[in-house]
Amino acid sequence: MKFYKKFGALVLASVLGVSYFPDKARAVSFSLVNAVAPKPEQLDLFVVGNDGRVYTSWWQEGVSDWSGINDNWRSIGGFFPVGAPVSAVARKPGQLDLFVVGNDGRVYTSWWQEGVSDWSGINDNWRSIGGFFPVGAPVSAVARKPGQLDLFVVGNDGRVYTSWWQEGVSDWSGINDNWRSIGGFFPVPQ
Repeated sequence: MKFYKKFGALVLASVLGVSYFPDKARAVSFSLVNAVAPKPEQLDLFVVGNDGRVYTSWWQEGVSDWSGINDNWRSIGGFFPVGAPVSAVARKPGQLDLFVVGNDGRVYTSWWQEGVSDWSGINDNWRSIGGFFPVGAPVSAVARKPGQLDLFVVGNDGRVYTSWWQEGVSDWSGINDNWRSIGGFFPVPQ
């Protein structure tokens, strides 16, 4: 982990994302901001807000400043635990997938493809891909290759569970709460 001091705030950068801690914080909890680069010289940020909705801000080198400047972050829907981590992965250039564990312990997803459509989860239309995990637990997402995604999350029993998806081949393997345990015994997210 690295700590940076800039503009009177402490910024913590880790493999999980970037967190922002104001000098005069009013709340005990914080929100984890997740960053992803869908293509070179473009960044997208995602965070669950105080209203439980996922918000995004993006930046492209030479094109614009951050879209969320002046508190103009865009809501892309959902209703999740306040501050829950949003996992973001670029499946291929110009295509993003988001994952978050909801208030019911299920994993939800929304996706976006440049030039094709808006976010699939807009208007609170996030898709459940099953599971039963601690509310707001972090989900790790990776694109093993373009068009193939793998998810990992620690369950209520401390074991790691996985679900995978391959474009054009099948739906999520964990659909209908059929996530596969790959063992272990780890601290349960709270």
